[in-house]
Amino acid sequence: MKLPKYIKRLNKNGDYMSIMTFHFFRTDIFKYFDEKKVERVYEKSHIHLDGNAVWSKLIYKTNQSFYLYLENKTDDSPLWNLTIFYKPNQFDELVFFIRQVLRQLRDESLG
Repeated sequence: MKLPKYIKRLNKNGDYMSIMTFHFFRTDIFKYFDEKKVERVYEKSHIHLDGNAVWSKLIYKTNQSFYLYLENKTDDSPLWNLTIFYKPNQFDELVFFIRQVLRQLRDESLG
């Protein structure tokens, strides 16, 4: 995987990150993070001719200092890849965070 420049800068500063990947999250995953007030620290987007903004890459920083990298390869795909960058000593905390997010997303889709 090619590291985003934002993450490369963190690695240069000595904050080396481990990587966990997830494939095929639905389109509203970034809306979920926005609603949860997770800080968006990077975005790459463009404007369609219809005037709508389309994001292809987003990076969020959580309160736990996890970096959530969302990437969508095509404009028309409703699915996103999620890569999480974290410090190795945070693995247990990361697993707890992911279970919480997955449970909330599942509950919202059922609710």
